[in-house]
Amino acid sequence: MDCSLNGVFGVYGYLDSNGRIGADGKTIYLSFLQQPTKTSLFYEFELKRGSERIAGIGNDTHTDDVNLRAPAETFTSIGPGNTNVNFYVLRIDFKPGGDDVRVYRNPTSLTEPEQPTLKLLGAADLPFNRISLAAFANGNEVRFGQIRIANSWEHVIAAAPEFAIQHSSNLVSSDMFRKIRISAQVLHGNGQTYYLLDENTGVRILLDRPTPLSPGDVVDVTGLVERKNQFVDLIEAAASKRGHSSLPPPRPLNLQNGSDSFPWVRVEGTLIDIREDGTKRTLEVQAGTRLFTARLQSEIAPKANWPIGSRIKITGVYLRSVDSQTDTSVGHLTEILLNSPNAVEIIARPPRWTLKHALIMVALLAAGLTLAFIWINLLHRQVEHRTMQWKQEISKREKIEQERIIIEERARISRDLHDDLGSKLTQIGLLAWLPEESSQSEKAGDRLRLIGEKSRLMVSALDEVVWMMNPKSETLSSFTAYIAGYAEEFLSKTDIACRVEAPSSYPEKNITSEARNHLFSSVKEAISNAVRHGKPGQISLKFVVSENNFTIHIQDNGCGFDSAAVAHGNGLANLQQRAHKFGGTCQVCSTLHGGTTVILQLPLP
Repeated sequence: MDCSLNGVFGVYGYLDSNGRIGADGKTIYLSFLQQPTKTSLFYEFELKRGSERIAGIGNDTHTDDVNLRAPAETFTSIGPGNTNVNFYVLRIDFKPGGDDVRVYRNPTSLTEPEQPTLKLLGAADLPFNRISLAAFANGNEVRFGQIRIANSWEHVIAAAPEFAIQHSSNLVSSDMFRKIRISAQVLHGNGQTYYLLDENTGVRILLDRPTPLSPGDVVDVTGLVERKNQFVDLIEAAASKRGHSSLPPPRPLNLQNGSDSFPWVRVEGTLIDIREDGTKRTLEVQAGTRLFTARLQSEIAPKANWPIGSRIKITGVYLRSVDSQTDTSVGHLTEILLNSPNAVEIIARPPRWTLKHALIMVALLAAGLTLAFIWINLLHRQVEHRTMQWKQEISKREKIEQERIIIEERARISRDLHDDLGSKLTQIGLLAWLPEESSQSEKAGDRLRLIGEKSRLMVSALDEVVWMMNPKSETLSSFTAYIAGYAEEFLSKTDIACRVEAPSSYPEKNITSEARNHLFSSVKEAISNAVRHGKPGQISLKFVVSENNFTIHIQDNGCGFDSAAVAHGNGLANLQQRAHKFGGTCQVCSTLHGGTTVILQLPLP
């Protein structure tokens, strides 16, 4: 530096008494660019007096921090260093006893900010006459450029160099609100908002003025860093096109967490809805368990038609949902911005049996089931009504039938009483009033015995009627006991032995009075025939009860008869007729001199 009295610094009064820049009461501004290739190795912009280092800005602590060294061995951190191009403005106010130092890192205003990055008052005695640019030689290179010295802020800033192009991925938190220049490719956008790809990093720019750009354009952008999350946001930006190339291949989006930072993606899913609001068309897509939207400007897709339910592949700019309070991803899909209808590829059209068809079918089935339920309910009520009518009709018919049976039974009893008891009473009356002279040969004792016999027969007949009418006589056991008693009493007046074989127990089944009457009459007639015609020495009665039949075997050891010769006799015919009346069968088995067996069988209810 020319620090002579005739030089610029001397002429304008910036030299102290020792001929160094730093006269008390003067202010000096220094600006410079600094970019190291490594941040943890020594590099520094230095102020010197001869060979003596008195101050510096850079790294001399083997860390990532950039420090102000003033005086020579006192380090004050300015902040983490990086390998980007950093623009520094150093202001020194020279004062007696200790000079004030202010450091501005990457300022963005043409006027001096009220708050510097670093401020040290009375730091040290800093007059200088040399500047050194230093770097540790072991693998580190530092680029310094365009060093300027002036006596005002406007002079060092107005002549500030245009920022060098750098990659968005190198930005750190300390670069926020710093103006940078990048080169990137347009992915999507229009007007003043565009999404770019800078190598593998997404950049969103908000231009100062509308600029026509197309997907694939390669542009240089200068703007102010506002934030860095999924995208680096540049505001107050200006863009200039310098070429065009094909867009890079999209990457499949990770559907597990949706936290990919690469903005140009491809997603496969099922189209479940399309909405139109006049300015854009929105596609709702189901990918796995996640739901997201794909947006396309309506004016560029007026005729696009994608059937709901299609399997589609879409390509576009992926916008991850971000928490506005923490600037962090909330981890689920939000939307994908599409450039054209060609960004939607149909992989497979929906089957003919779609969800809509299924819902219609379900609705029809539901309506059918409802109608069927109503119809069944009506049928059920009709059946209940008809059943009630049938029950009433059956009850009425049963009552009529019972009344008819009672009437017939009364008529039968009346006939029996009239025929049997009436005839016997008539006989008794005739015997009692028979004139004495008409039967002189007949003794009074014989007449009395005959009257007694007739009376006994009347009592027996009346007893049978009472037994028939008694409800307790309907059981098999009672019926069997009565027949056995009758046979024993009947045969006791003869020389014929009576043998009865009956089961030890009977099922709980009853016999109607009509069946009992006819069956009992058949037994009496079979015993009477055996006594009158067979002349047996023994008559056996065997009662057999099965699940469905009640069988009576009446067997004698008399003379028997030839079945063929008497097949049409009155006795056998009467037995068959009575069997028909009680609803059963009668079987007669006999051989000449071999006895006779009559088998009466009654079906049980």
